[in-house]
Parts: sequence; structure tokens; C-alpha cells
Amino acid sequence: MDYWRRAAGRFRLERARNERIRETMGVKQTIVEEVRVKQLKWYGHVQRMTPKRLPKQLLDWVPAGKKGRGRPRKSWREGIYEEMQERGLEKNEWIDRAEWRLGIARRRSTL
Repeated sequence: MDYWRRAAGRFRLERARNERIRETMGVKQTIVEEVRVKQLKWYGHVQRMTPKRLPKQLLDWVPAGKKGRGRPRKSWREGIYEEMQERGLEKNEWIDRAEWRLGIARRRSTL
């Protein structure tokens, strides 16, 4: 939000609300929504790579050994799968790039 605030010429001391800054700059999505969209785009990009590519190998890699004590943290992959489910995307929909982009652009369902 700091980027949009500086671009709008507002300072933190003015205490302008984030909604007002987004309205002034004509931005529709929040920063969090933009990050989620970029993550889904990257996920589809890496999934279309050949299995020999390093990013594809790292995405599919599961570390060996025991997990630490405490509450299990959500992994990046689990977050992606959850976001795909909220947008109604199927697991192999990334194969068709145009269809994947349309699915990413869909708004999340608020059920």
C-alpha cells in the first residue's frame, strides 16, 4: 500500500484510509489479492515446464525427515490448492493457458 500512497502524494501523517487511496488511484484489487493472483500465475507457469527444469523439481520436492513440534504450518502448496478451490479451478486446468488465466481472473467465492 505504501507504493500507492506515495504515488497518490499522500503521507502517513494525513491518515488517509487505504480504501480512499485505492479509490483515488483507481486500483480495484488489494495487495493481498494481487499477490494471490501472481502466485497462481507462477504456479501454472511452473507446472507447464518440463520435469527436468529445476523450478519444477523444487515445486514437486517434499523434504524427508520429521516435522518439528507444534502446530503444523500451512505450506505454500496447500495455500495454492486452497486458493484454487476458492476460485473453482481444477488441478489440471493449468494445461490450457488461456483457460487458466480466465480461472485466475475469477473472483473468489465467498461461501
